[in-house]
Amino acid sequence: MKRKLSIVEDGPDSFALLTLHRAENVDDKKILSGLIEGITSLEVDIIFPAHPRTVSRLEKFDLLNEIKNDGRIRIIEPVPYLDFLSLMKRCDFILTDSGGIQEEVTAPSLNKRVFVLRTSTERPEAVESGHATLVGVDPNKFTEIIRNGIKEGLSKERSCPYGAGDASKKILDILLAELA
Repeated sequence: MKRKLSIVEDGPDSFALLTLHRAENVDDKKILSGLIEGITSLEVDIIFPAHPRTVSRLEKFDLLNEIKNDGRIRIIEPVPYLDFLSLMKRCDFILTDSGGIQEEVTAPSLNKRVFVLRTSTERPEAVESGHATLVGVDPNKFTEIIRNGIKEGLSKERSCPYGAGDASKKILDILLAELA
């Protein structure tokens, strides 16, 4: 019997990856409605591994059907970490309110562009390196910033502000030198 492929293995060729979970974004109906309005206006295919709490708020605020009726946003269950890394590697860009994802995209093996759906960030290094762009939550503003970012190009090389990705090799070299 042929194994059924998952969205991680056999999803669309071109898509944006979306995550939303921060209380300041999903617990406020006006902000969450604006985020959904703006995201759906981007006219890009989106894979959205939705946090259960976020799904609960989308249902509570009658926004889940808006997403489902859009047709370009595909809500999926949260995925394990390695599957999420695969989605990050395959996507064109990321829309998120996650601090961790802002940091992860700077890894030399990923080097992705992320648009941060927040008004502030605890990862200024990712902004300074050009990986992250703080776009805010106002749909009248953030959609234009994202569209301009896409037009500028998403795949240019950027330096990782947290190192060159060779820490394990350096550690191994030190340990081997100690053993010699």
